Amino acid sequence: MIMRTSSMALKMLIYVLCGLLAAPAGILAAAAPQSTTEIEHKAPGKPYLPGRRIVLEAEIEDNQGVLAARCYFRTQGRETFTFVPMQTQGGDDYRGILPAPWIGSASIEYKFLVINQQKQVTLSQSFFIQEKELEETVTWQEPGEMKMIRIDKVQEAVEQYEAMKQLIEDNYRRKYPDYQQKADTNILETQLELQELADGMQGFYDTFVVTQTPEPFRYGLVADGLYTSSQVATAGGSAAATAATGATSAGTVAASSGGGAAGIIIGAVALGAVGAGVYAGAEALSEDDEDDGPVSVANATAADFVGTYSVRDSSRAEWSGRFTFNSGGTGSYTETISGTSYNGRLVWSYDQGSQTLTFNDADGGGGASGRVAGNTDNFSINGHYANGRPATFVFTRD
Repeated sequence: MIMRTSSMALKMLIYVLCGLLAAPAGILAAAAPQSTTEIEHKAPGKPYLPGRRIVLEAEIEDNQGVLAARCYFRTQGRETFTFVPMQTQGGDDYRGILPAPWIGSASIEYKFLVINQQKQVTLSQSFFIQEKELEETVTWQEPGEMKMIRIDKVQEAVEQYEAMKQLIEDNYRRKYPDYQQKADTNILETQLELQELADGMQGFYDTFVVTQTPEPFRYGLVADGLYTSSQVATAGGSAAATAATGATSAGTVAASSGGGAAGIIIGAVALGAVGAGVYAGAEALSEDDEDDGPVSVANATAADFVGTYSVRDSSRAEWSGRFTFNSGGTGSYTETISGTSYNGRLVWSYDQGSQTLTFNDADGGGGASGRVAGNTDNFSINGHYANGRPATFVFTRD
C-alpha cells in the first residue's frame, strides 16, 4: 500500500512536470520584461537658415538598455533617408548633427531610431523644420537643376557656393537659430542603407562623407514605416534584413515634446550640385586641412578610422597583420602567420553610439566586434580567428 501510494505520487509529479515542459513559452512570456522605449525631443521652433548644420537633441530611455540611436533625415521631395549616429552626452541625453542644408532645400524631415540591447528597433514619428525664406534665394539660378561638374571645374563650383554661403553668413549672422552651428572643416559622417545616393543627399552643402552601412547594421530596413515597401524589396526584403541584423521591429513610438514645441565616398571627382546644394567628401578638402592627430574614442566617427594599421595579437607572437580601412565600409588585409602571408578583403563599420568597431573577412572568414579602447591611432578590440580561436587585436596606425 505504501509502494502504490508512492507510485501514484510519482506519477502525479511526472504529469505536473510534463505539463510545465509542454508550455514553457507561455510561462516565460508572462515573466519576461516588456521592452519600453521612451524618446523625449524638443523640436526646433524656428526655421533654419541655409549654410549651417542642424543640432538635434533627445532624451532616450529603454528598460533593456540602448545599444545605439540614430537620426534619419531627408529634404523635402526626396525619397531616401540618410542617417547620422546619435552621440551619447551622458545619461539619457543624445545628440545628432545634420549636414548644412542649402538654398532651396525647403524643409528637413527627420525621425529617431533606437536599437536596444535585445536588438529591438523602435522608430519615432516624423518631425519637420522649415527653411527660412531669404532675399538671396531669388538670385540663385536654377535652384532645382542637377548640375554635372567636370573635374577641371570643381574649384570654380566650390568658389561659387562659398561666395553665396559667405554672403548669407554676413547678412544673417545674428539671425541664425541657436540650434544651428557653423559648418567647418570637421568632416561629418553620414550613412546610407540604400543605393540611392543622388536622391538621398540632395539639398545639402557641407563637408561630409557618405558611407554605405554594412548589412548587419541596416537596422532601418527592419523598422516599420521608414522606407517604402519597394525600397525594402530592392534592398533584399524585410526577411533578409531581419536575418542579417538579428533585429526585430518594436513598432513606432510617439516622441514626447518634453513640454516644448512639438561603400561610397563622394570626393572631388564626384562633386555635384544637386537641388541647389553640394555634397562633397574628404578629397574635396584643401591641402591646408591637415590631420590634427588621433581622436579619442568618445569623439571619433567612422571617418576617423579610415587608414592603414599594423595589427598584432597580444597573446599570439607568431601572428601579425596589416589592415586598411577604406571609406564606405570596405578594406583589405594581409596577415602573416609564422612567416607565411595571406591577403584578403574585409568589410567594416563603426557605431559611434556604442563605440563599437566591427570588421569581418568579406569572404566569410574571421573577424572581430567590440568596444574600442584607446584612440584612432592606437586601439584594441576583442575578436576571433576563422577557426574560432579568441584574439585581442591591437591596432597602431602606420
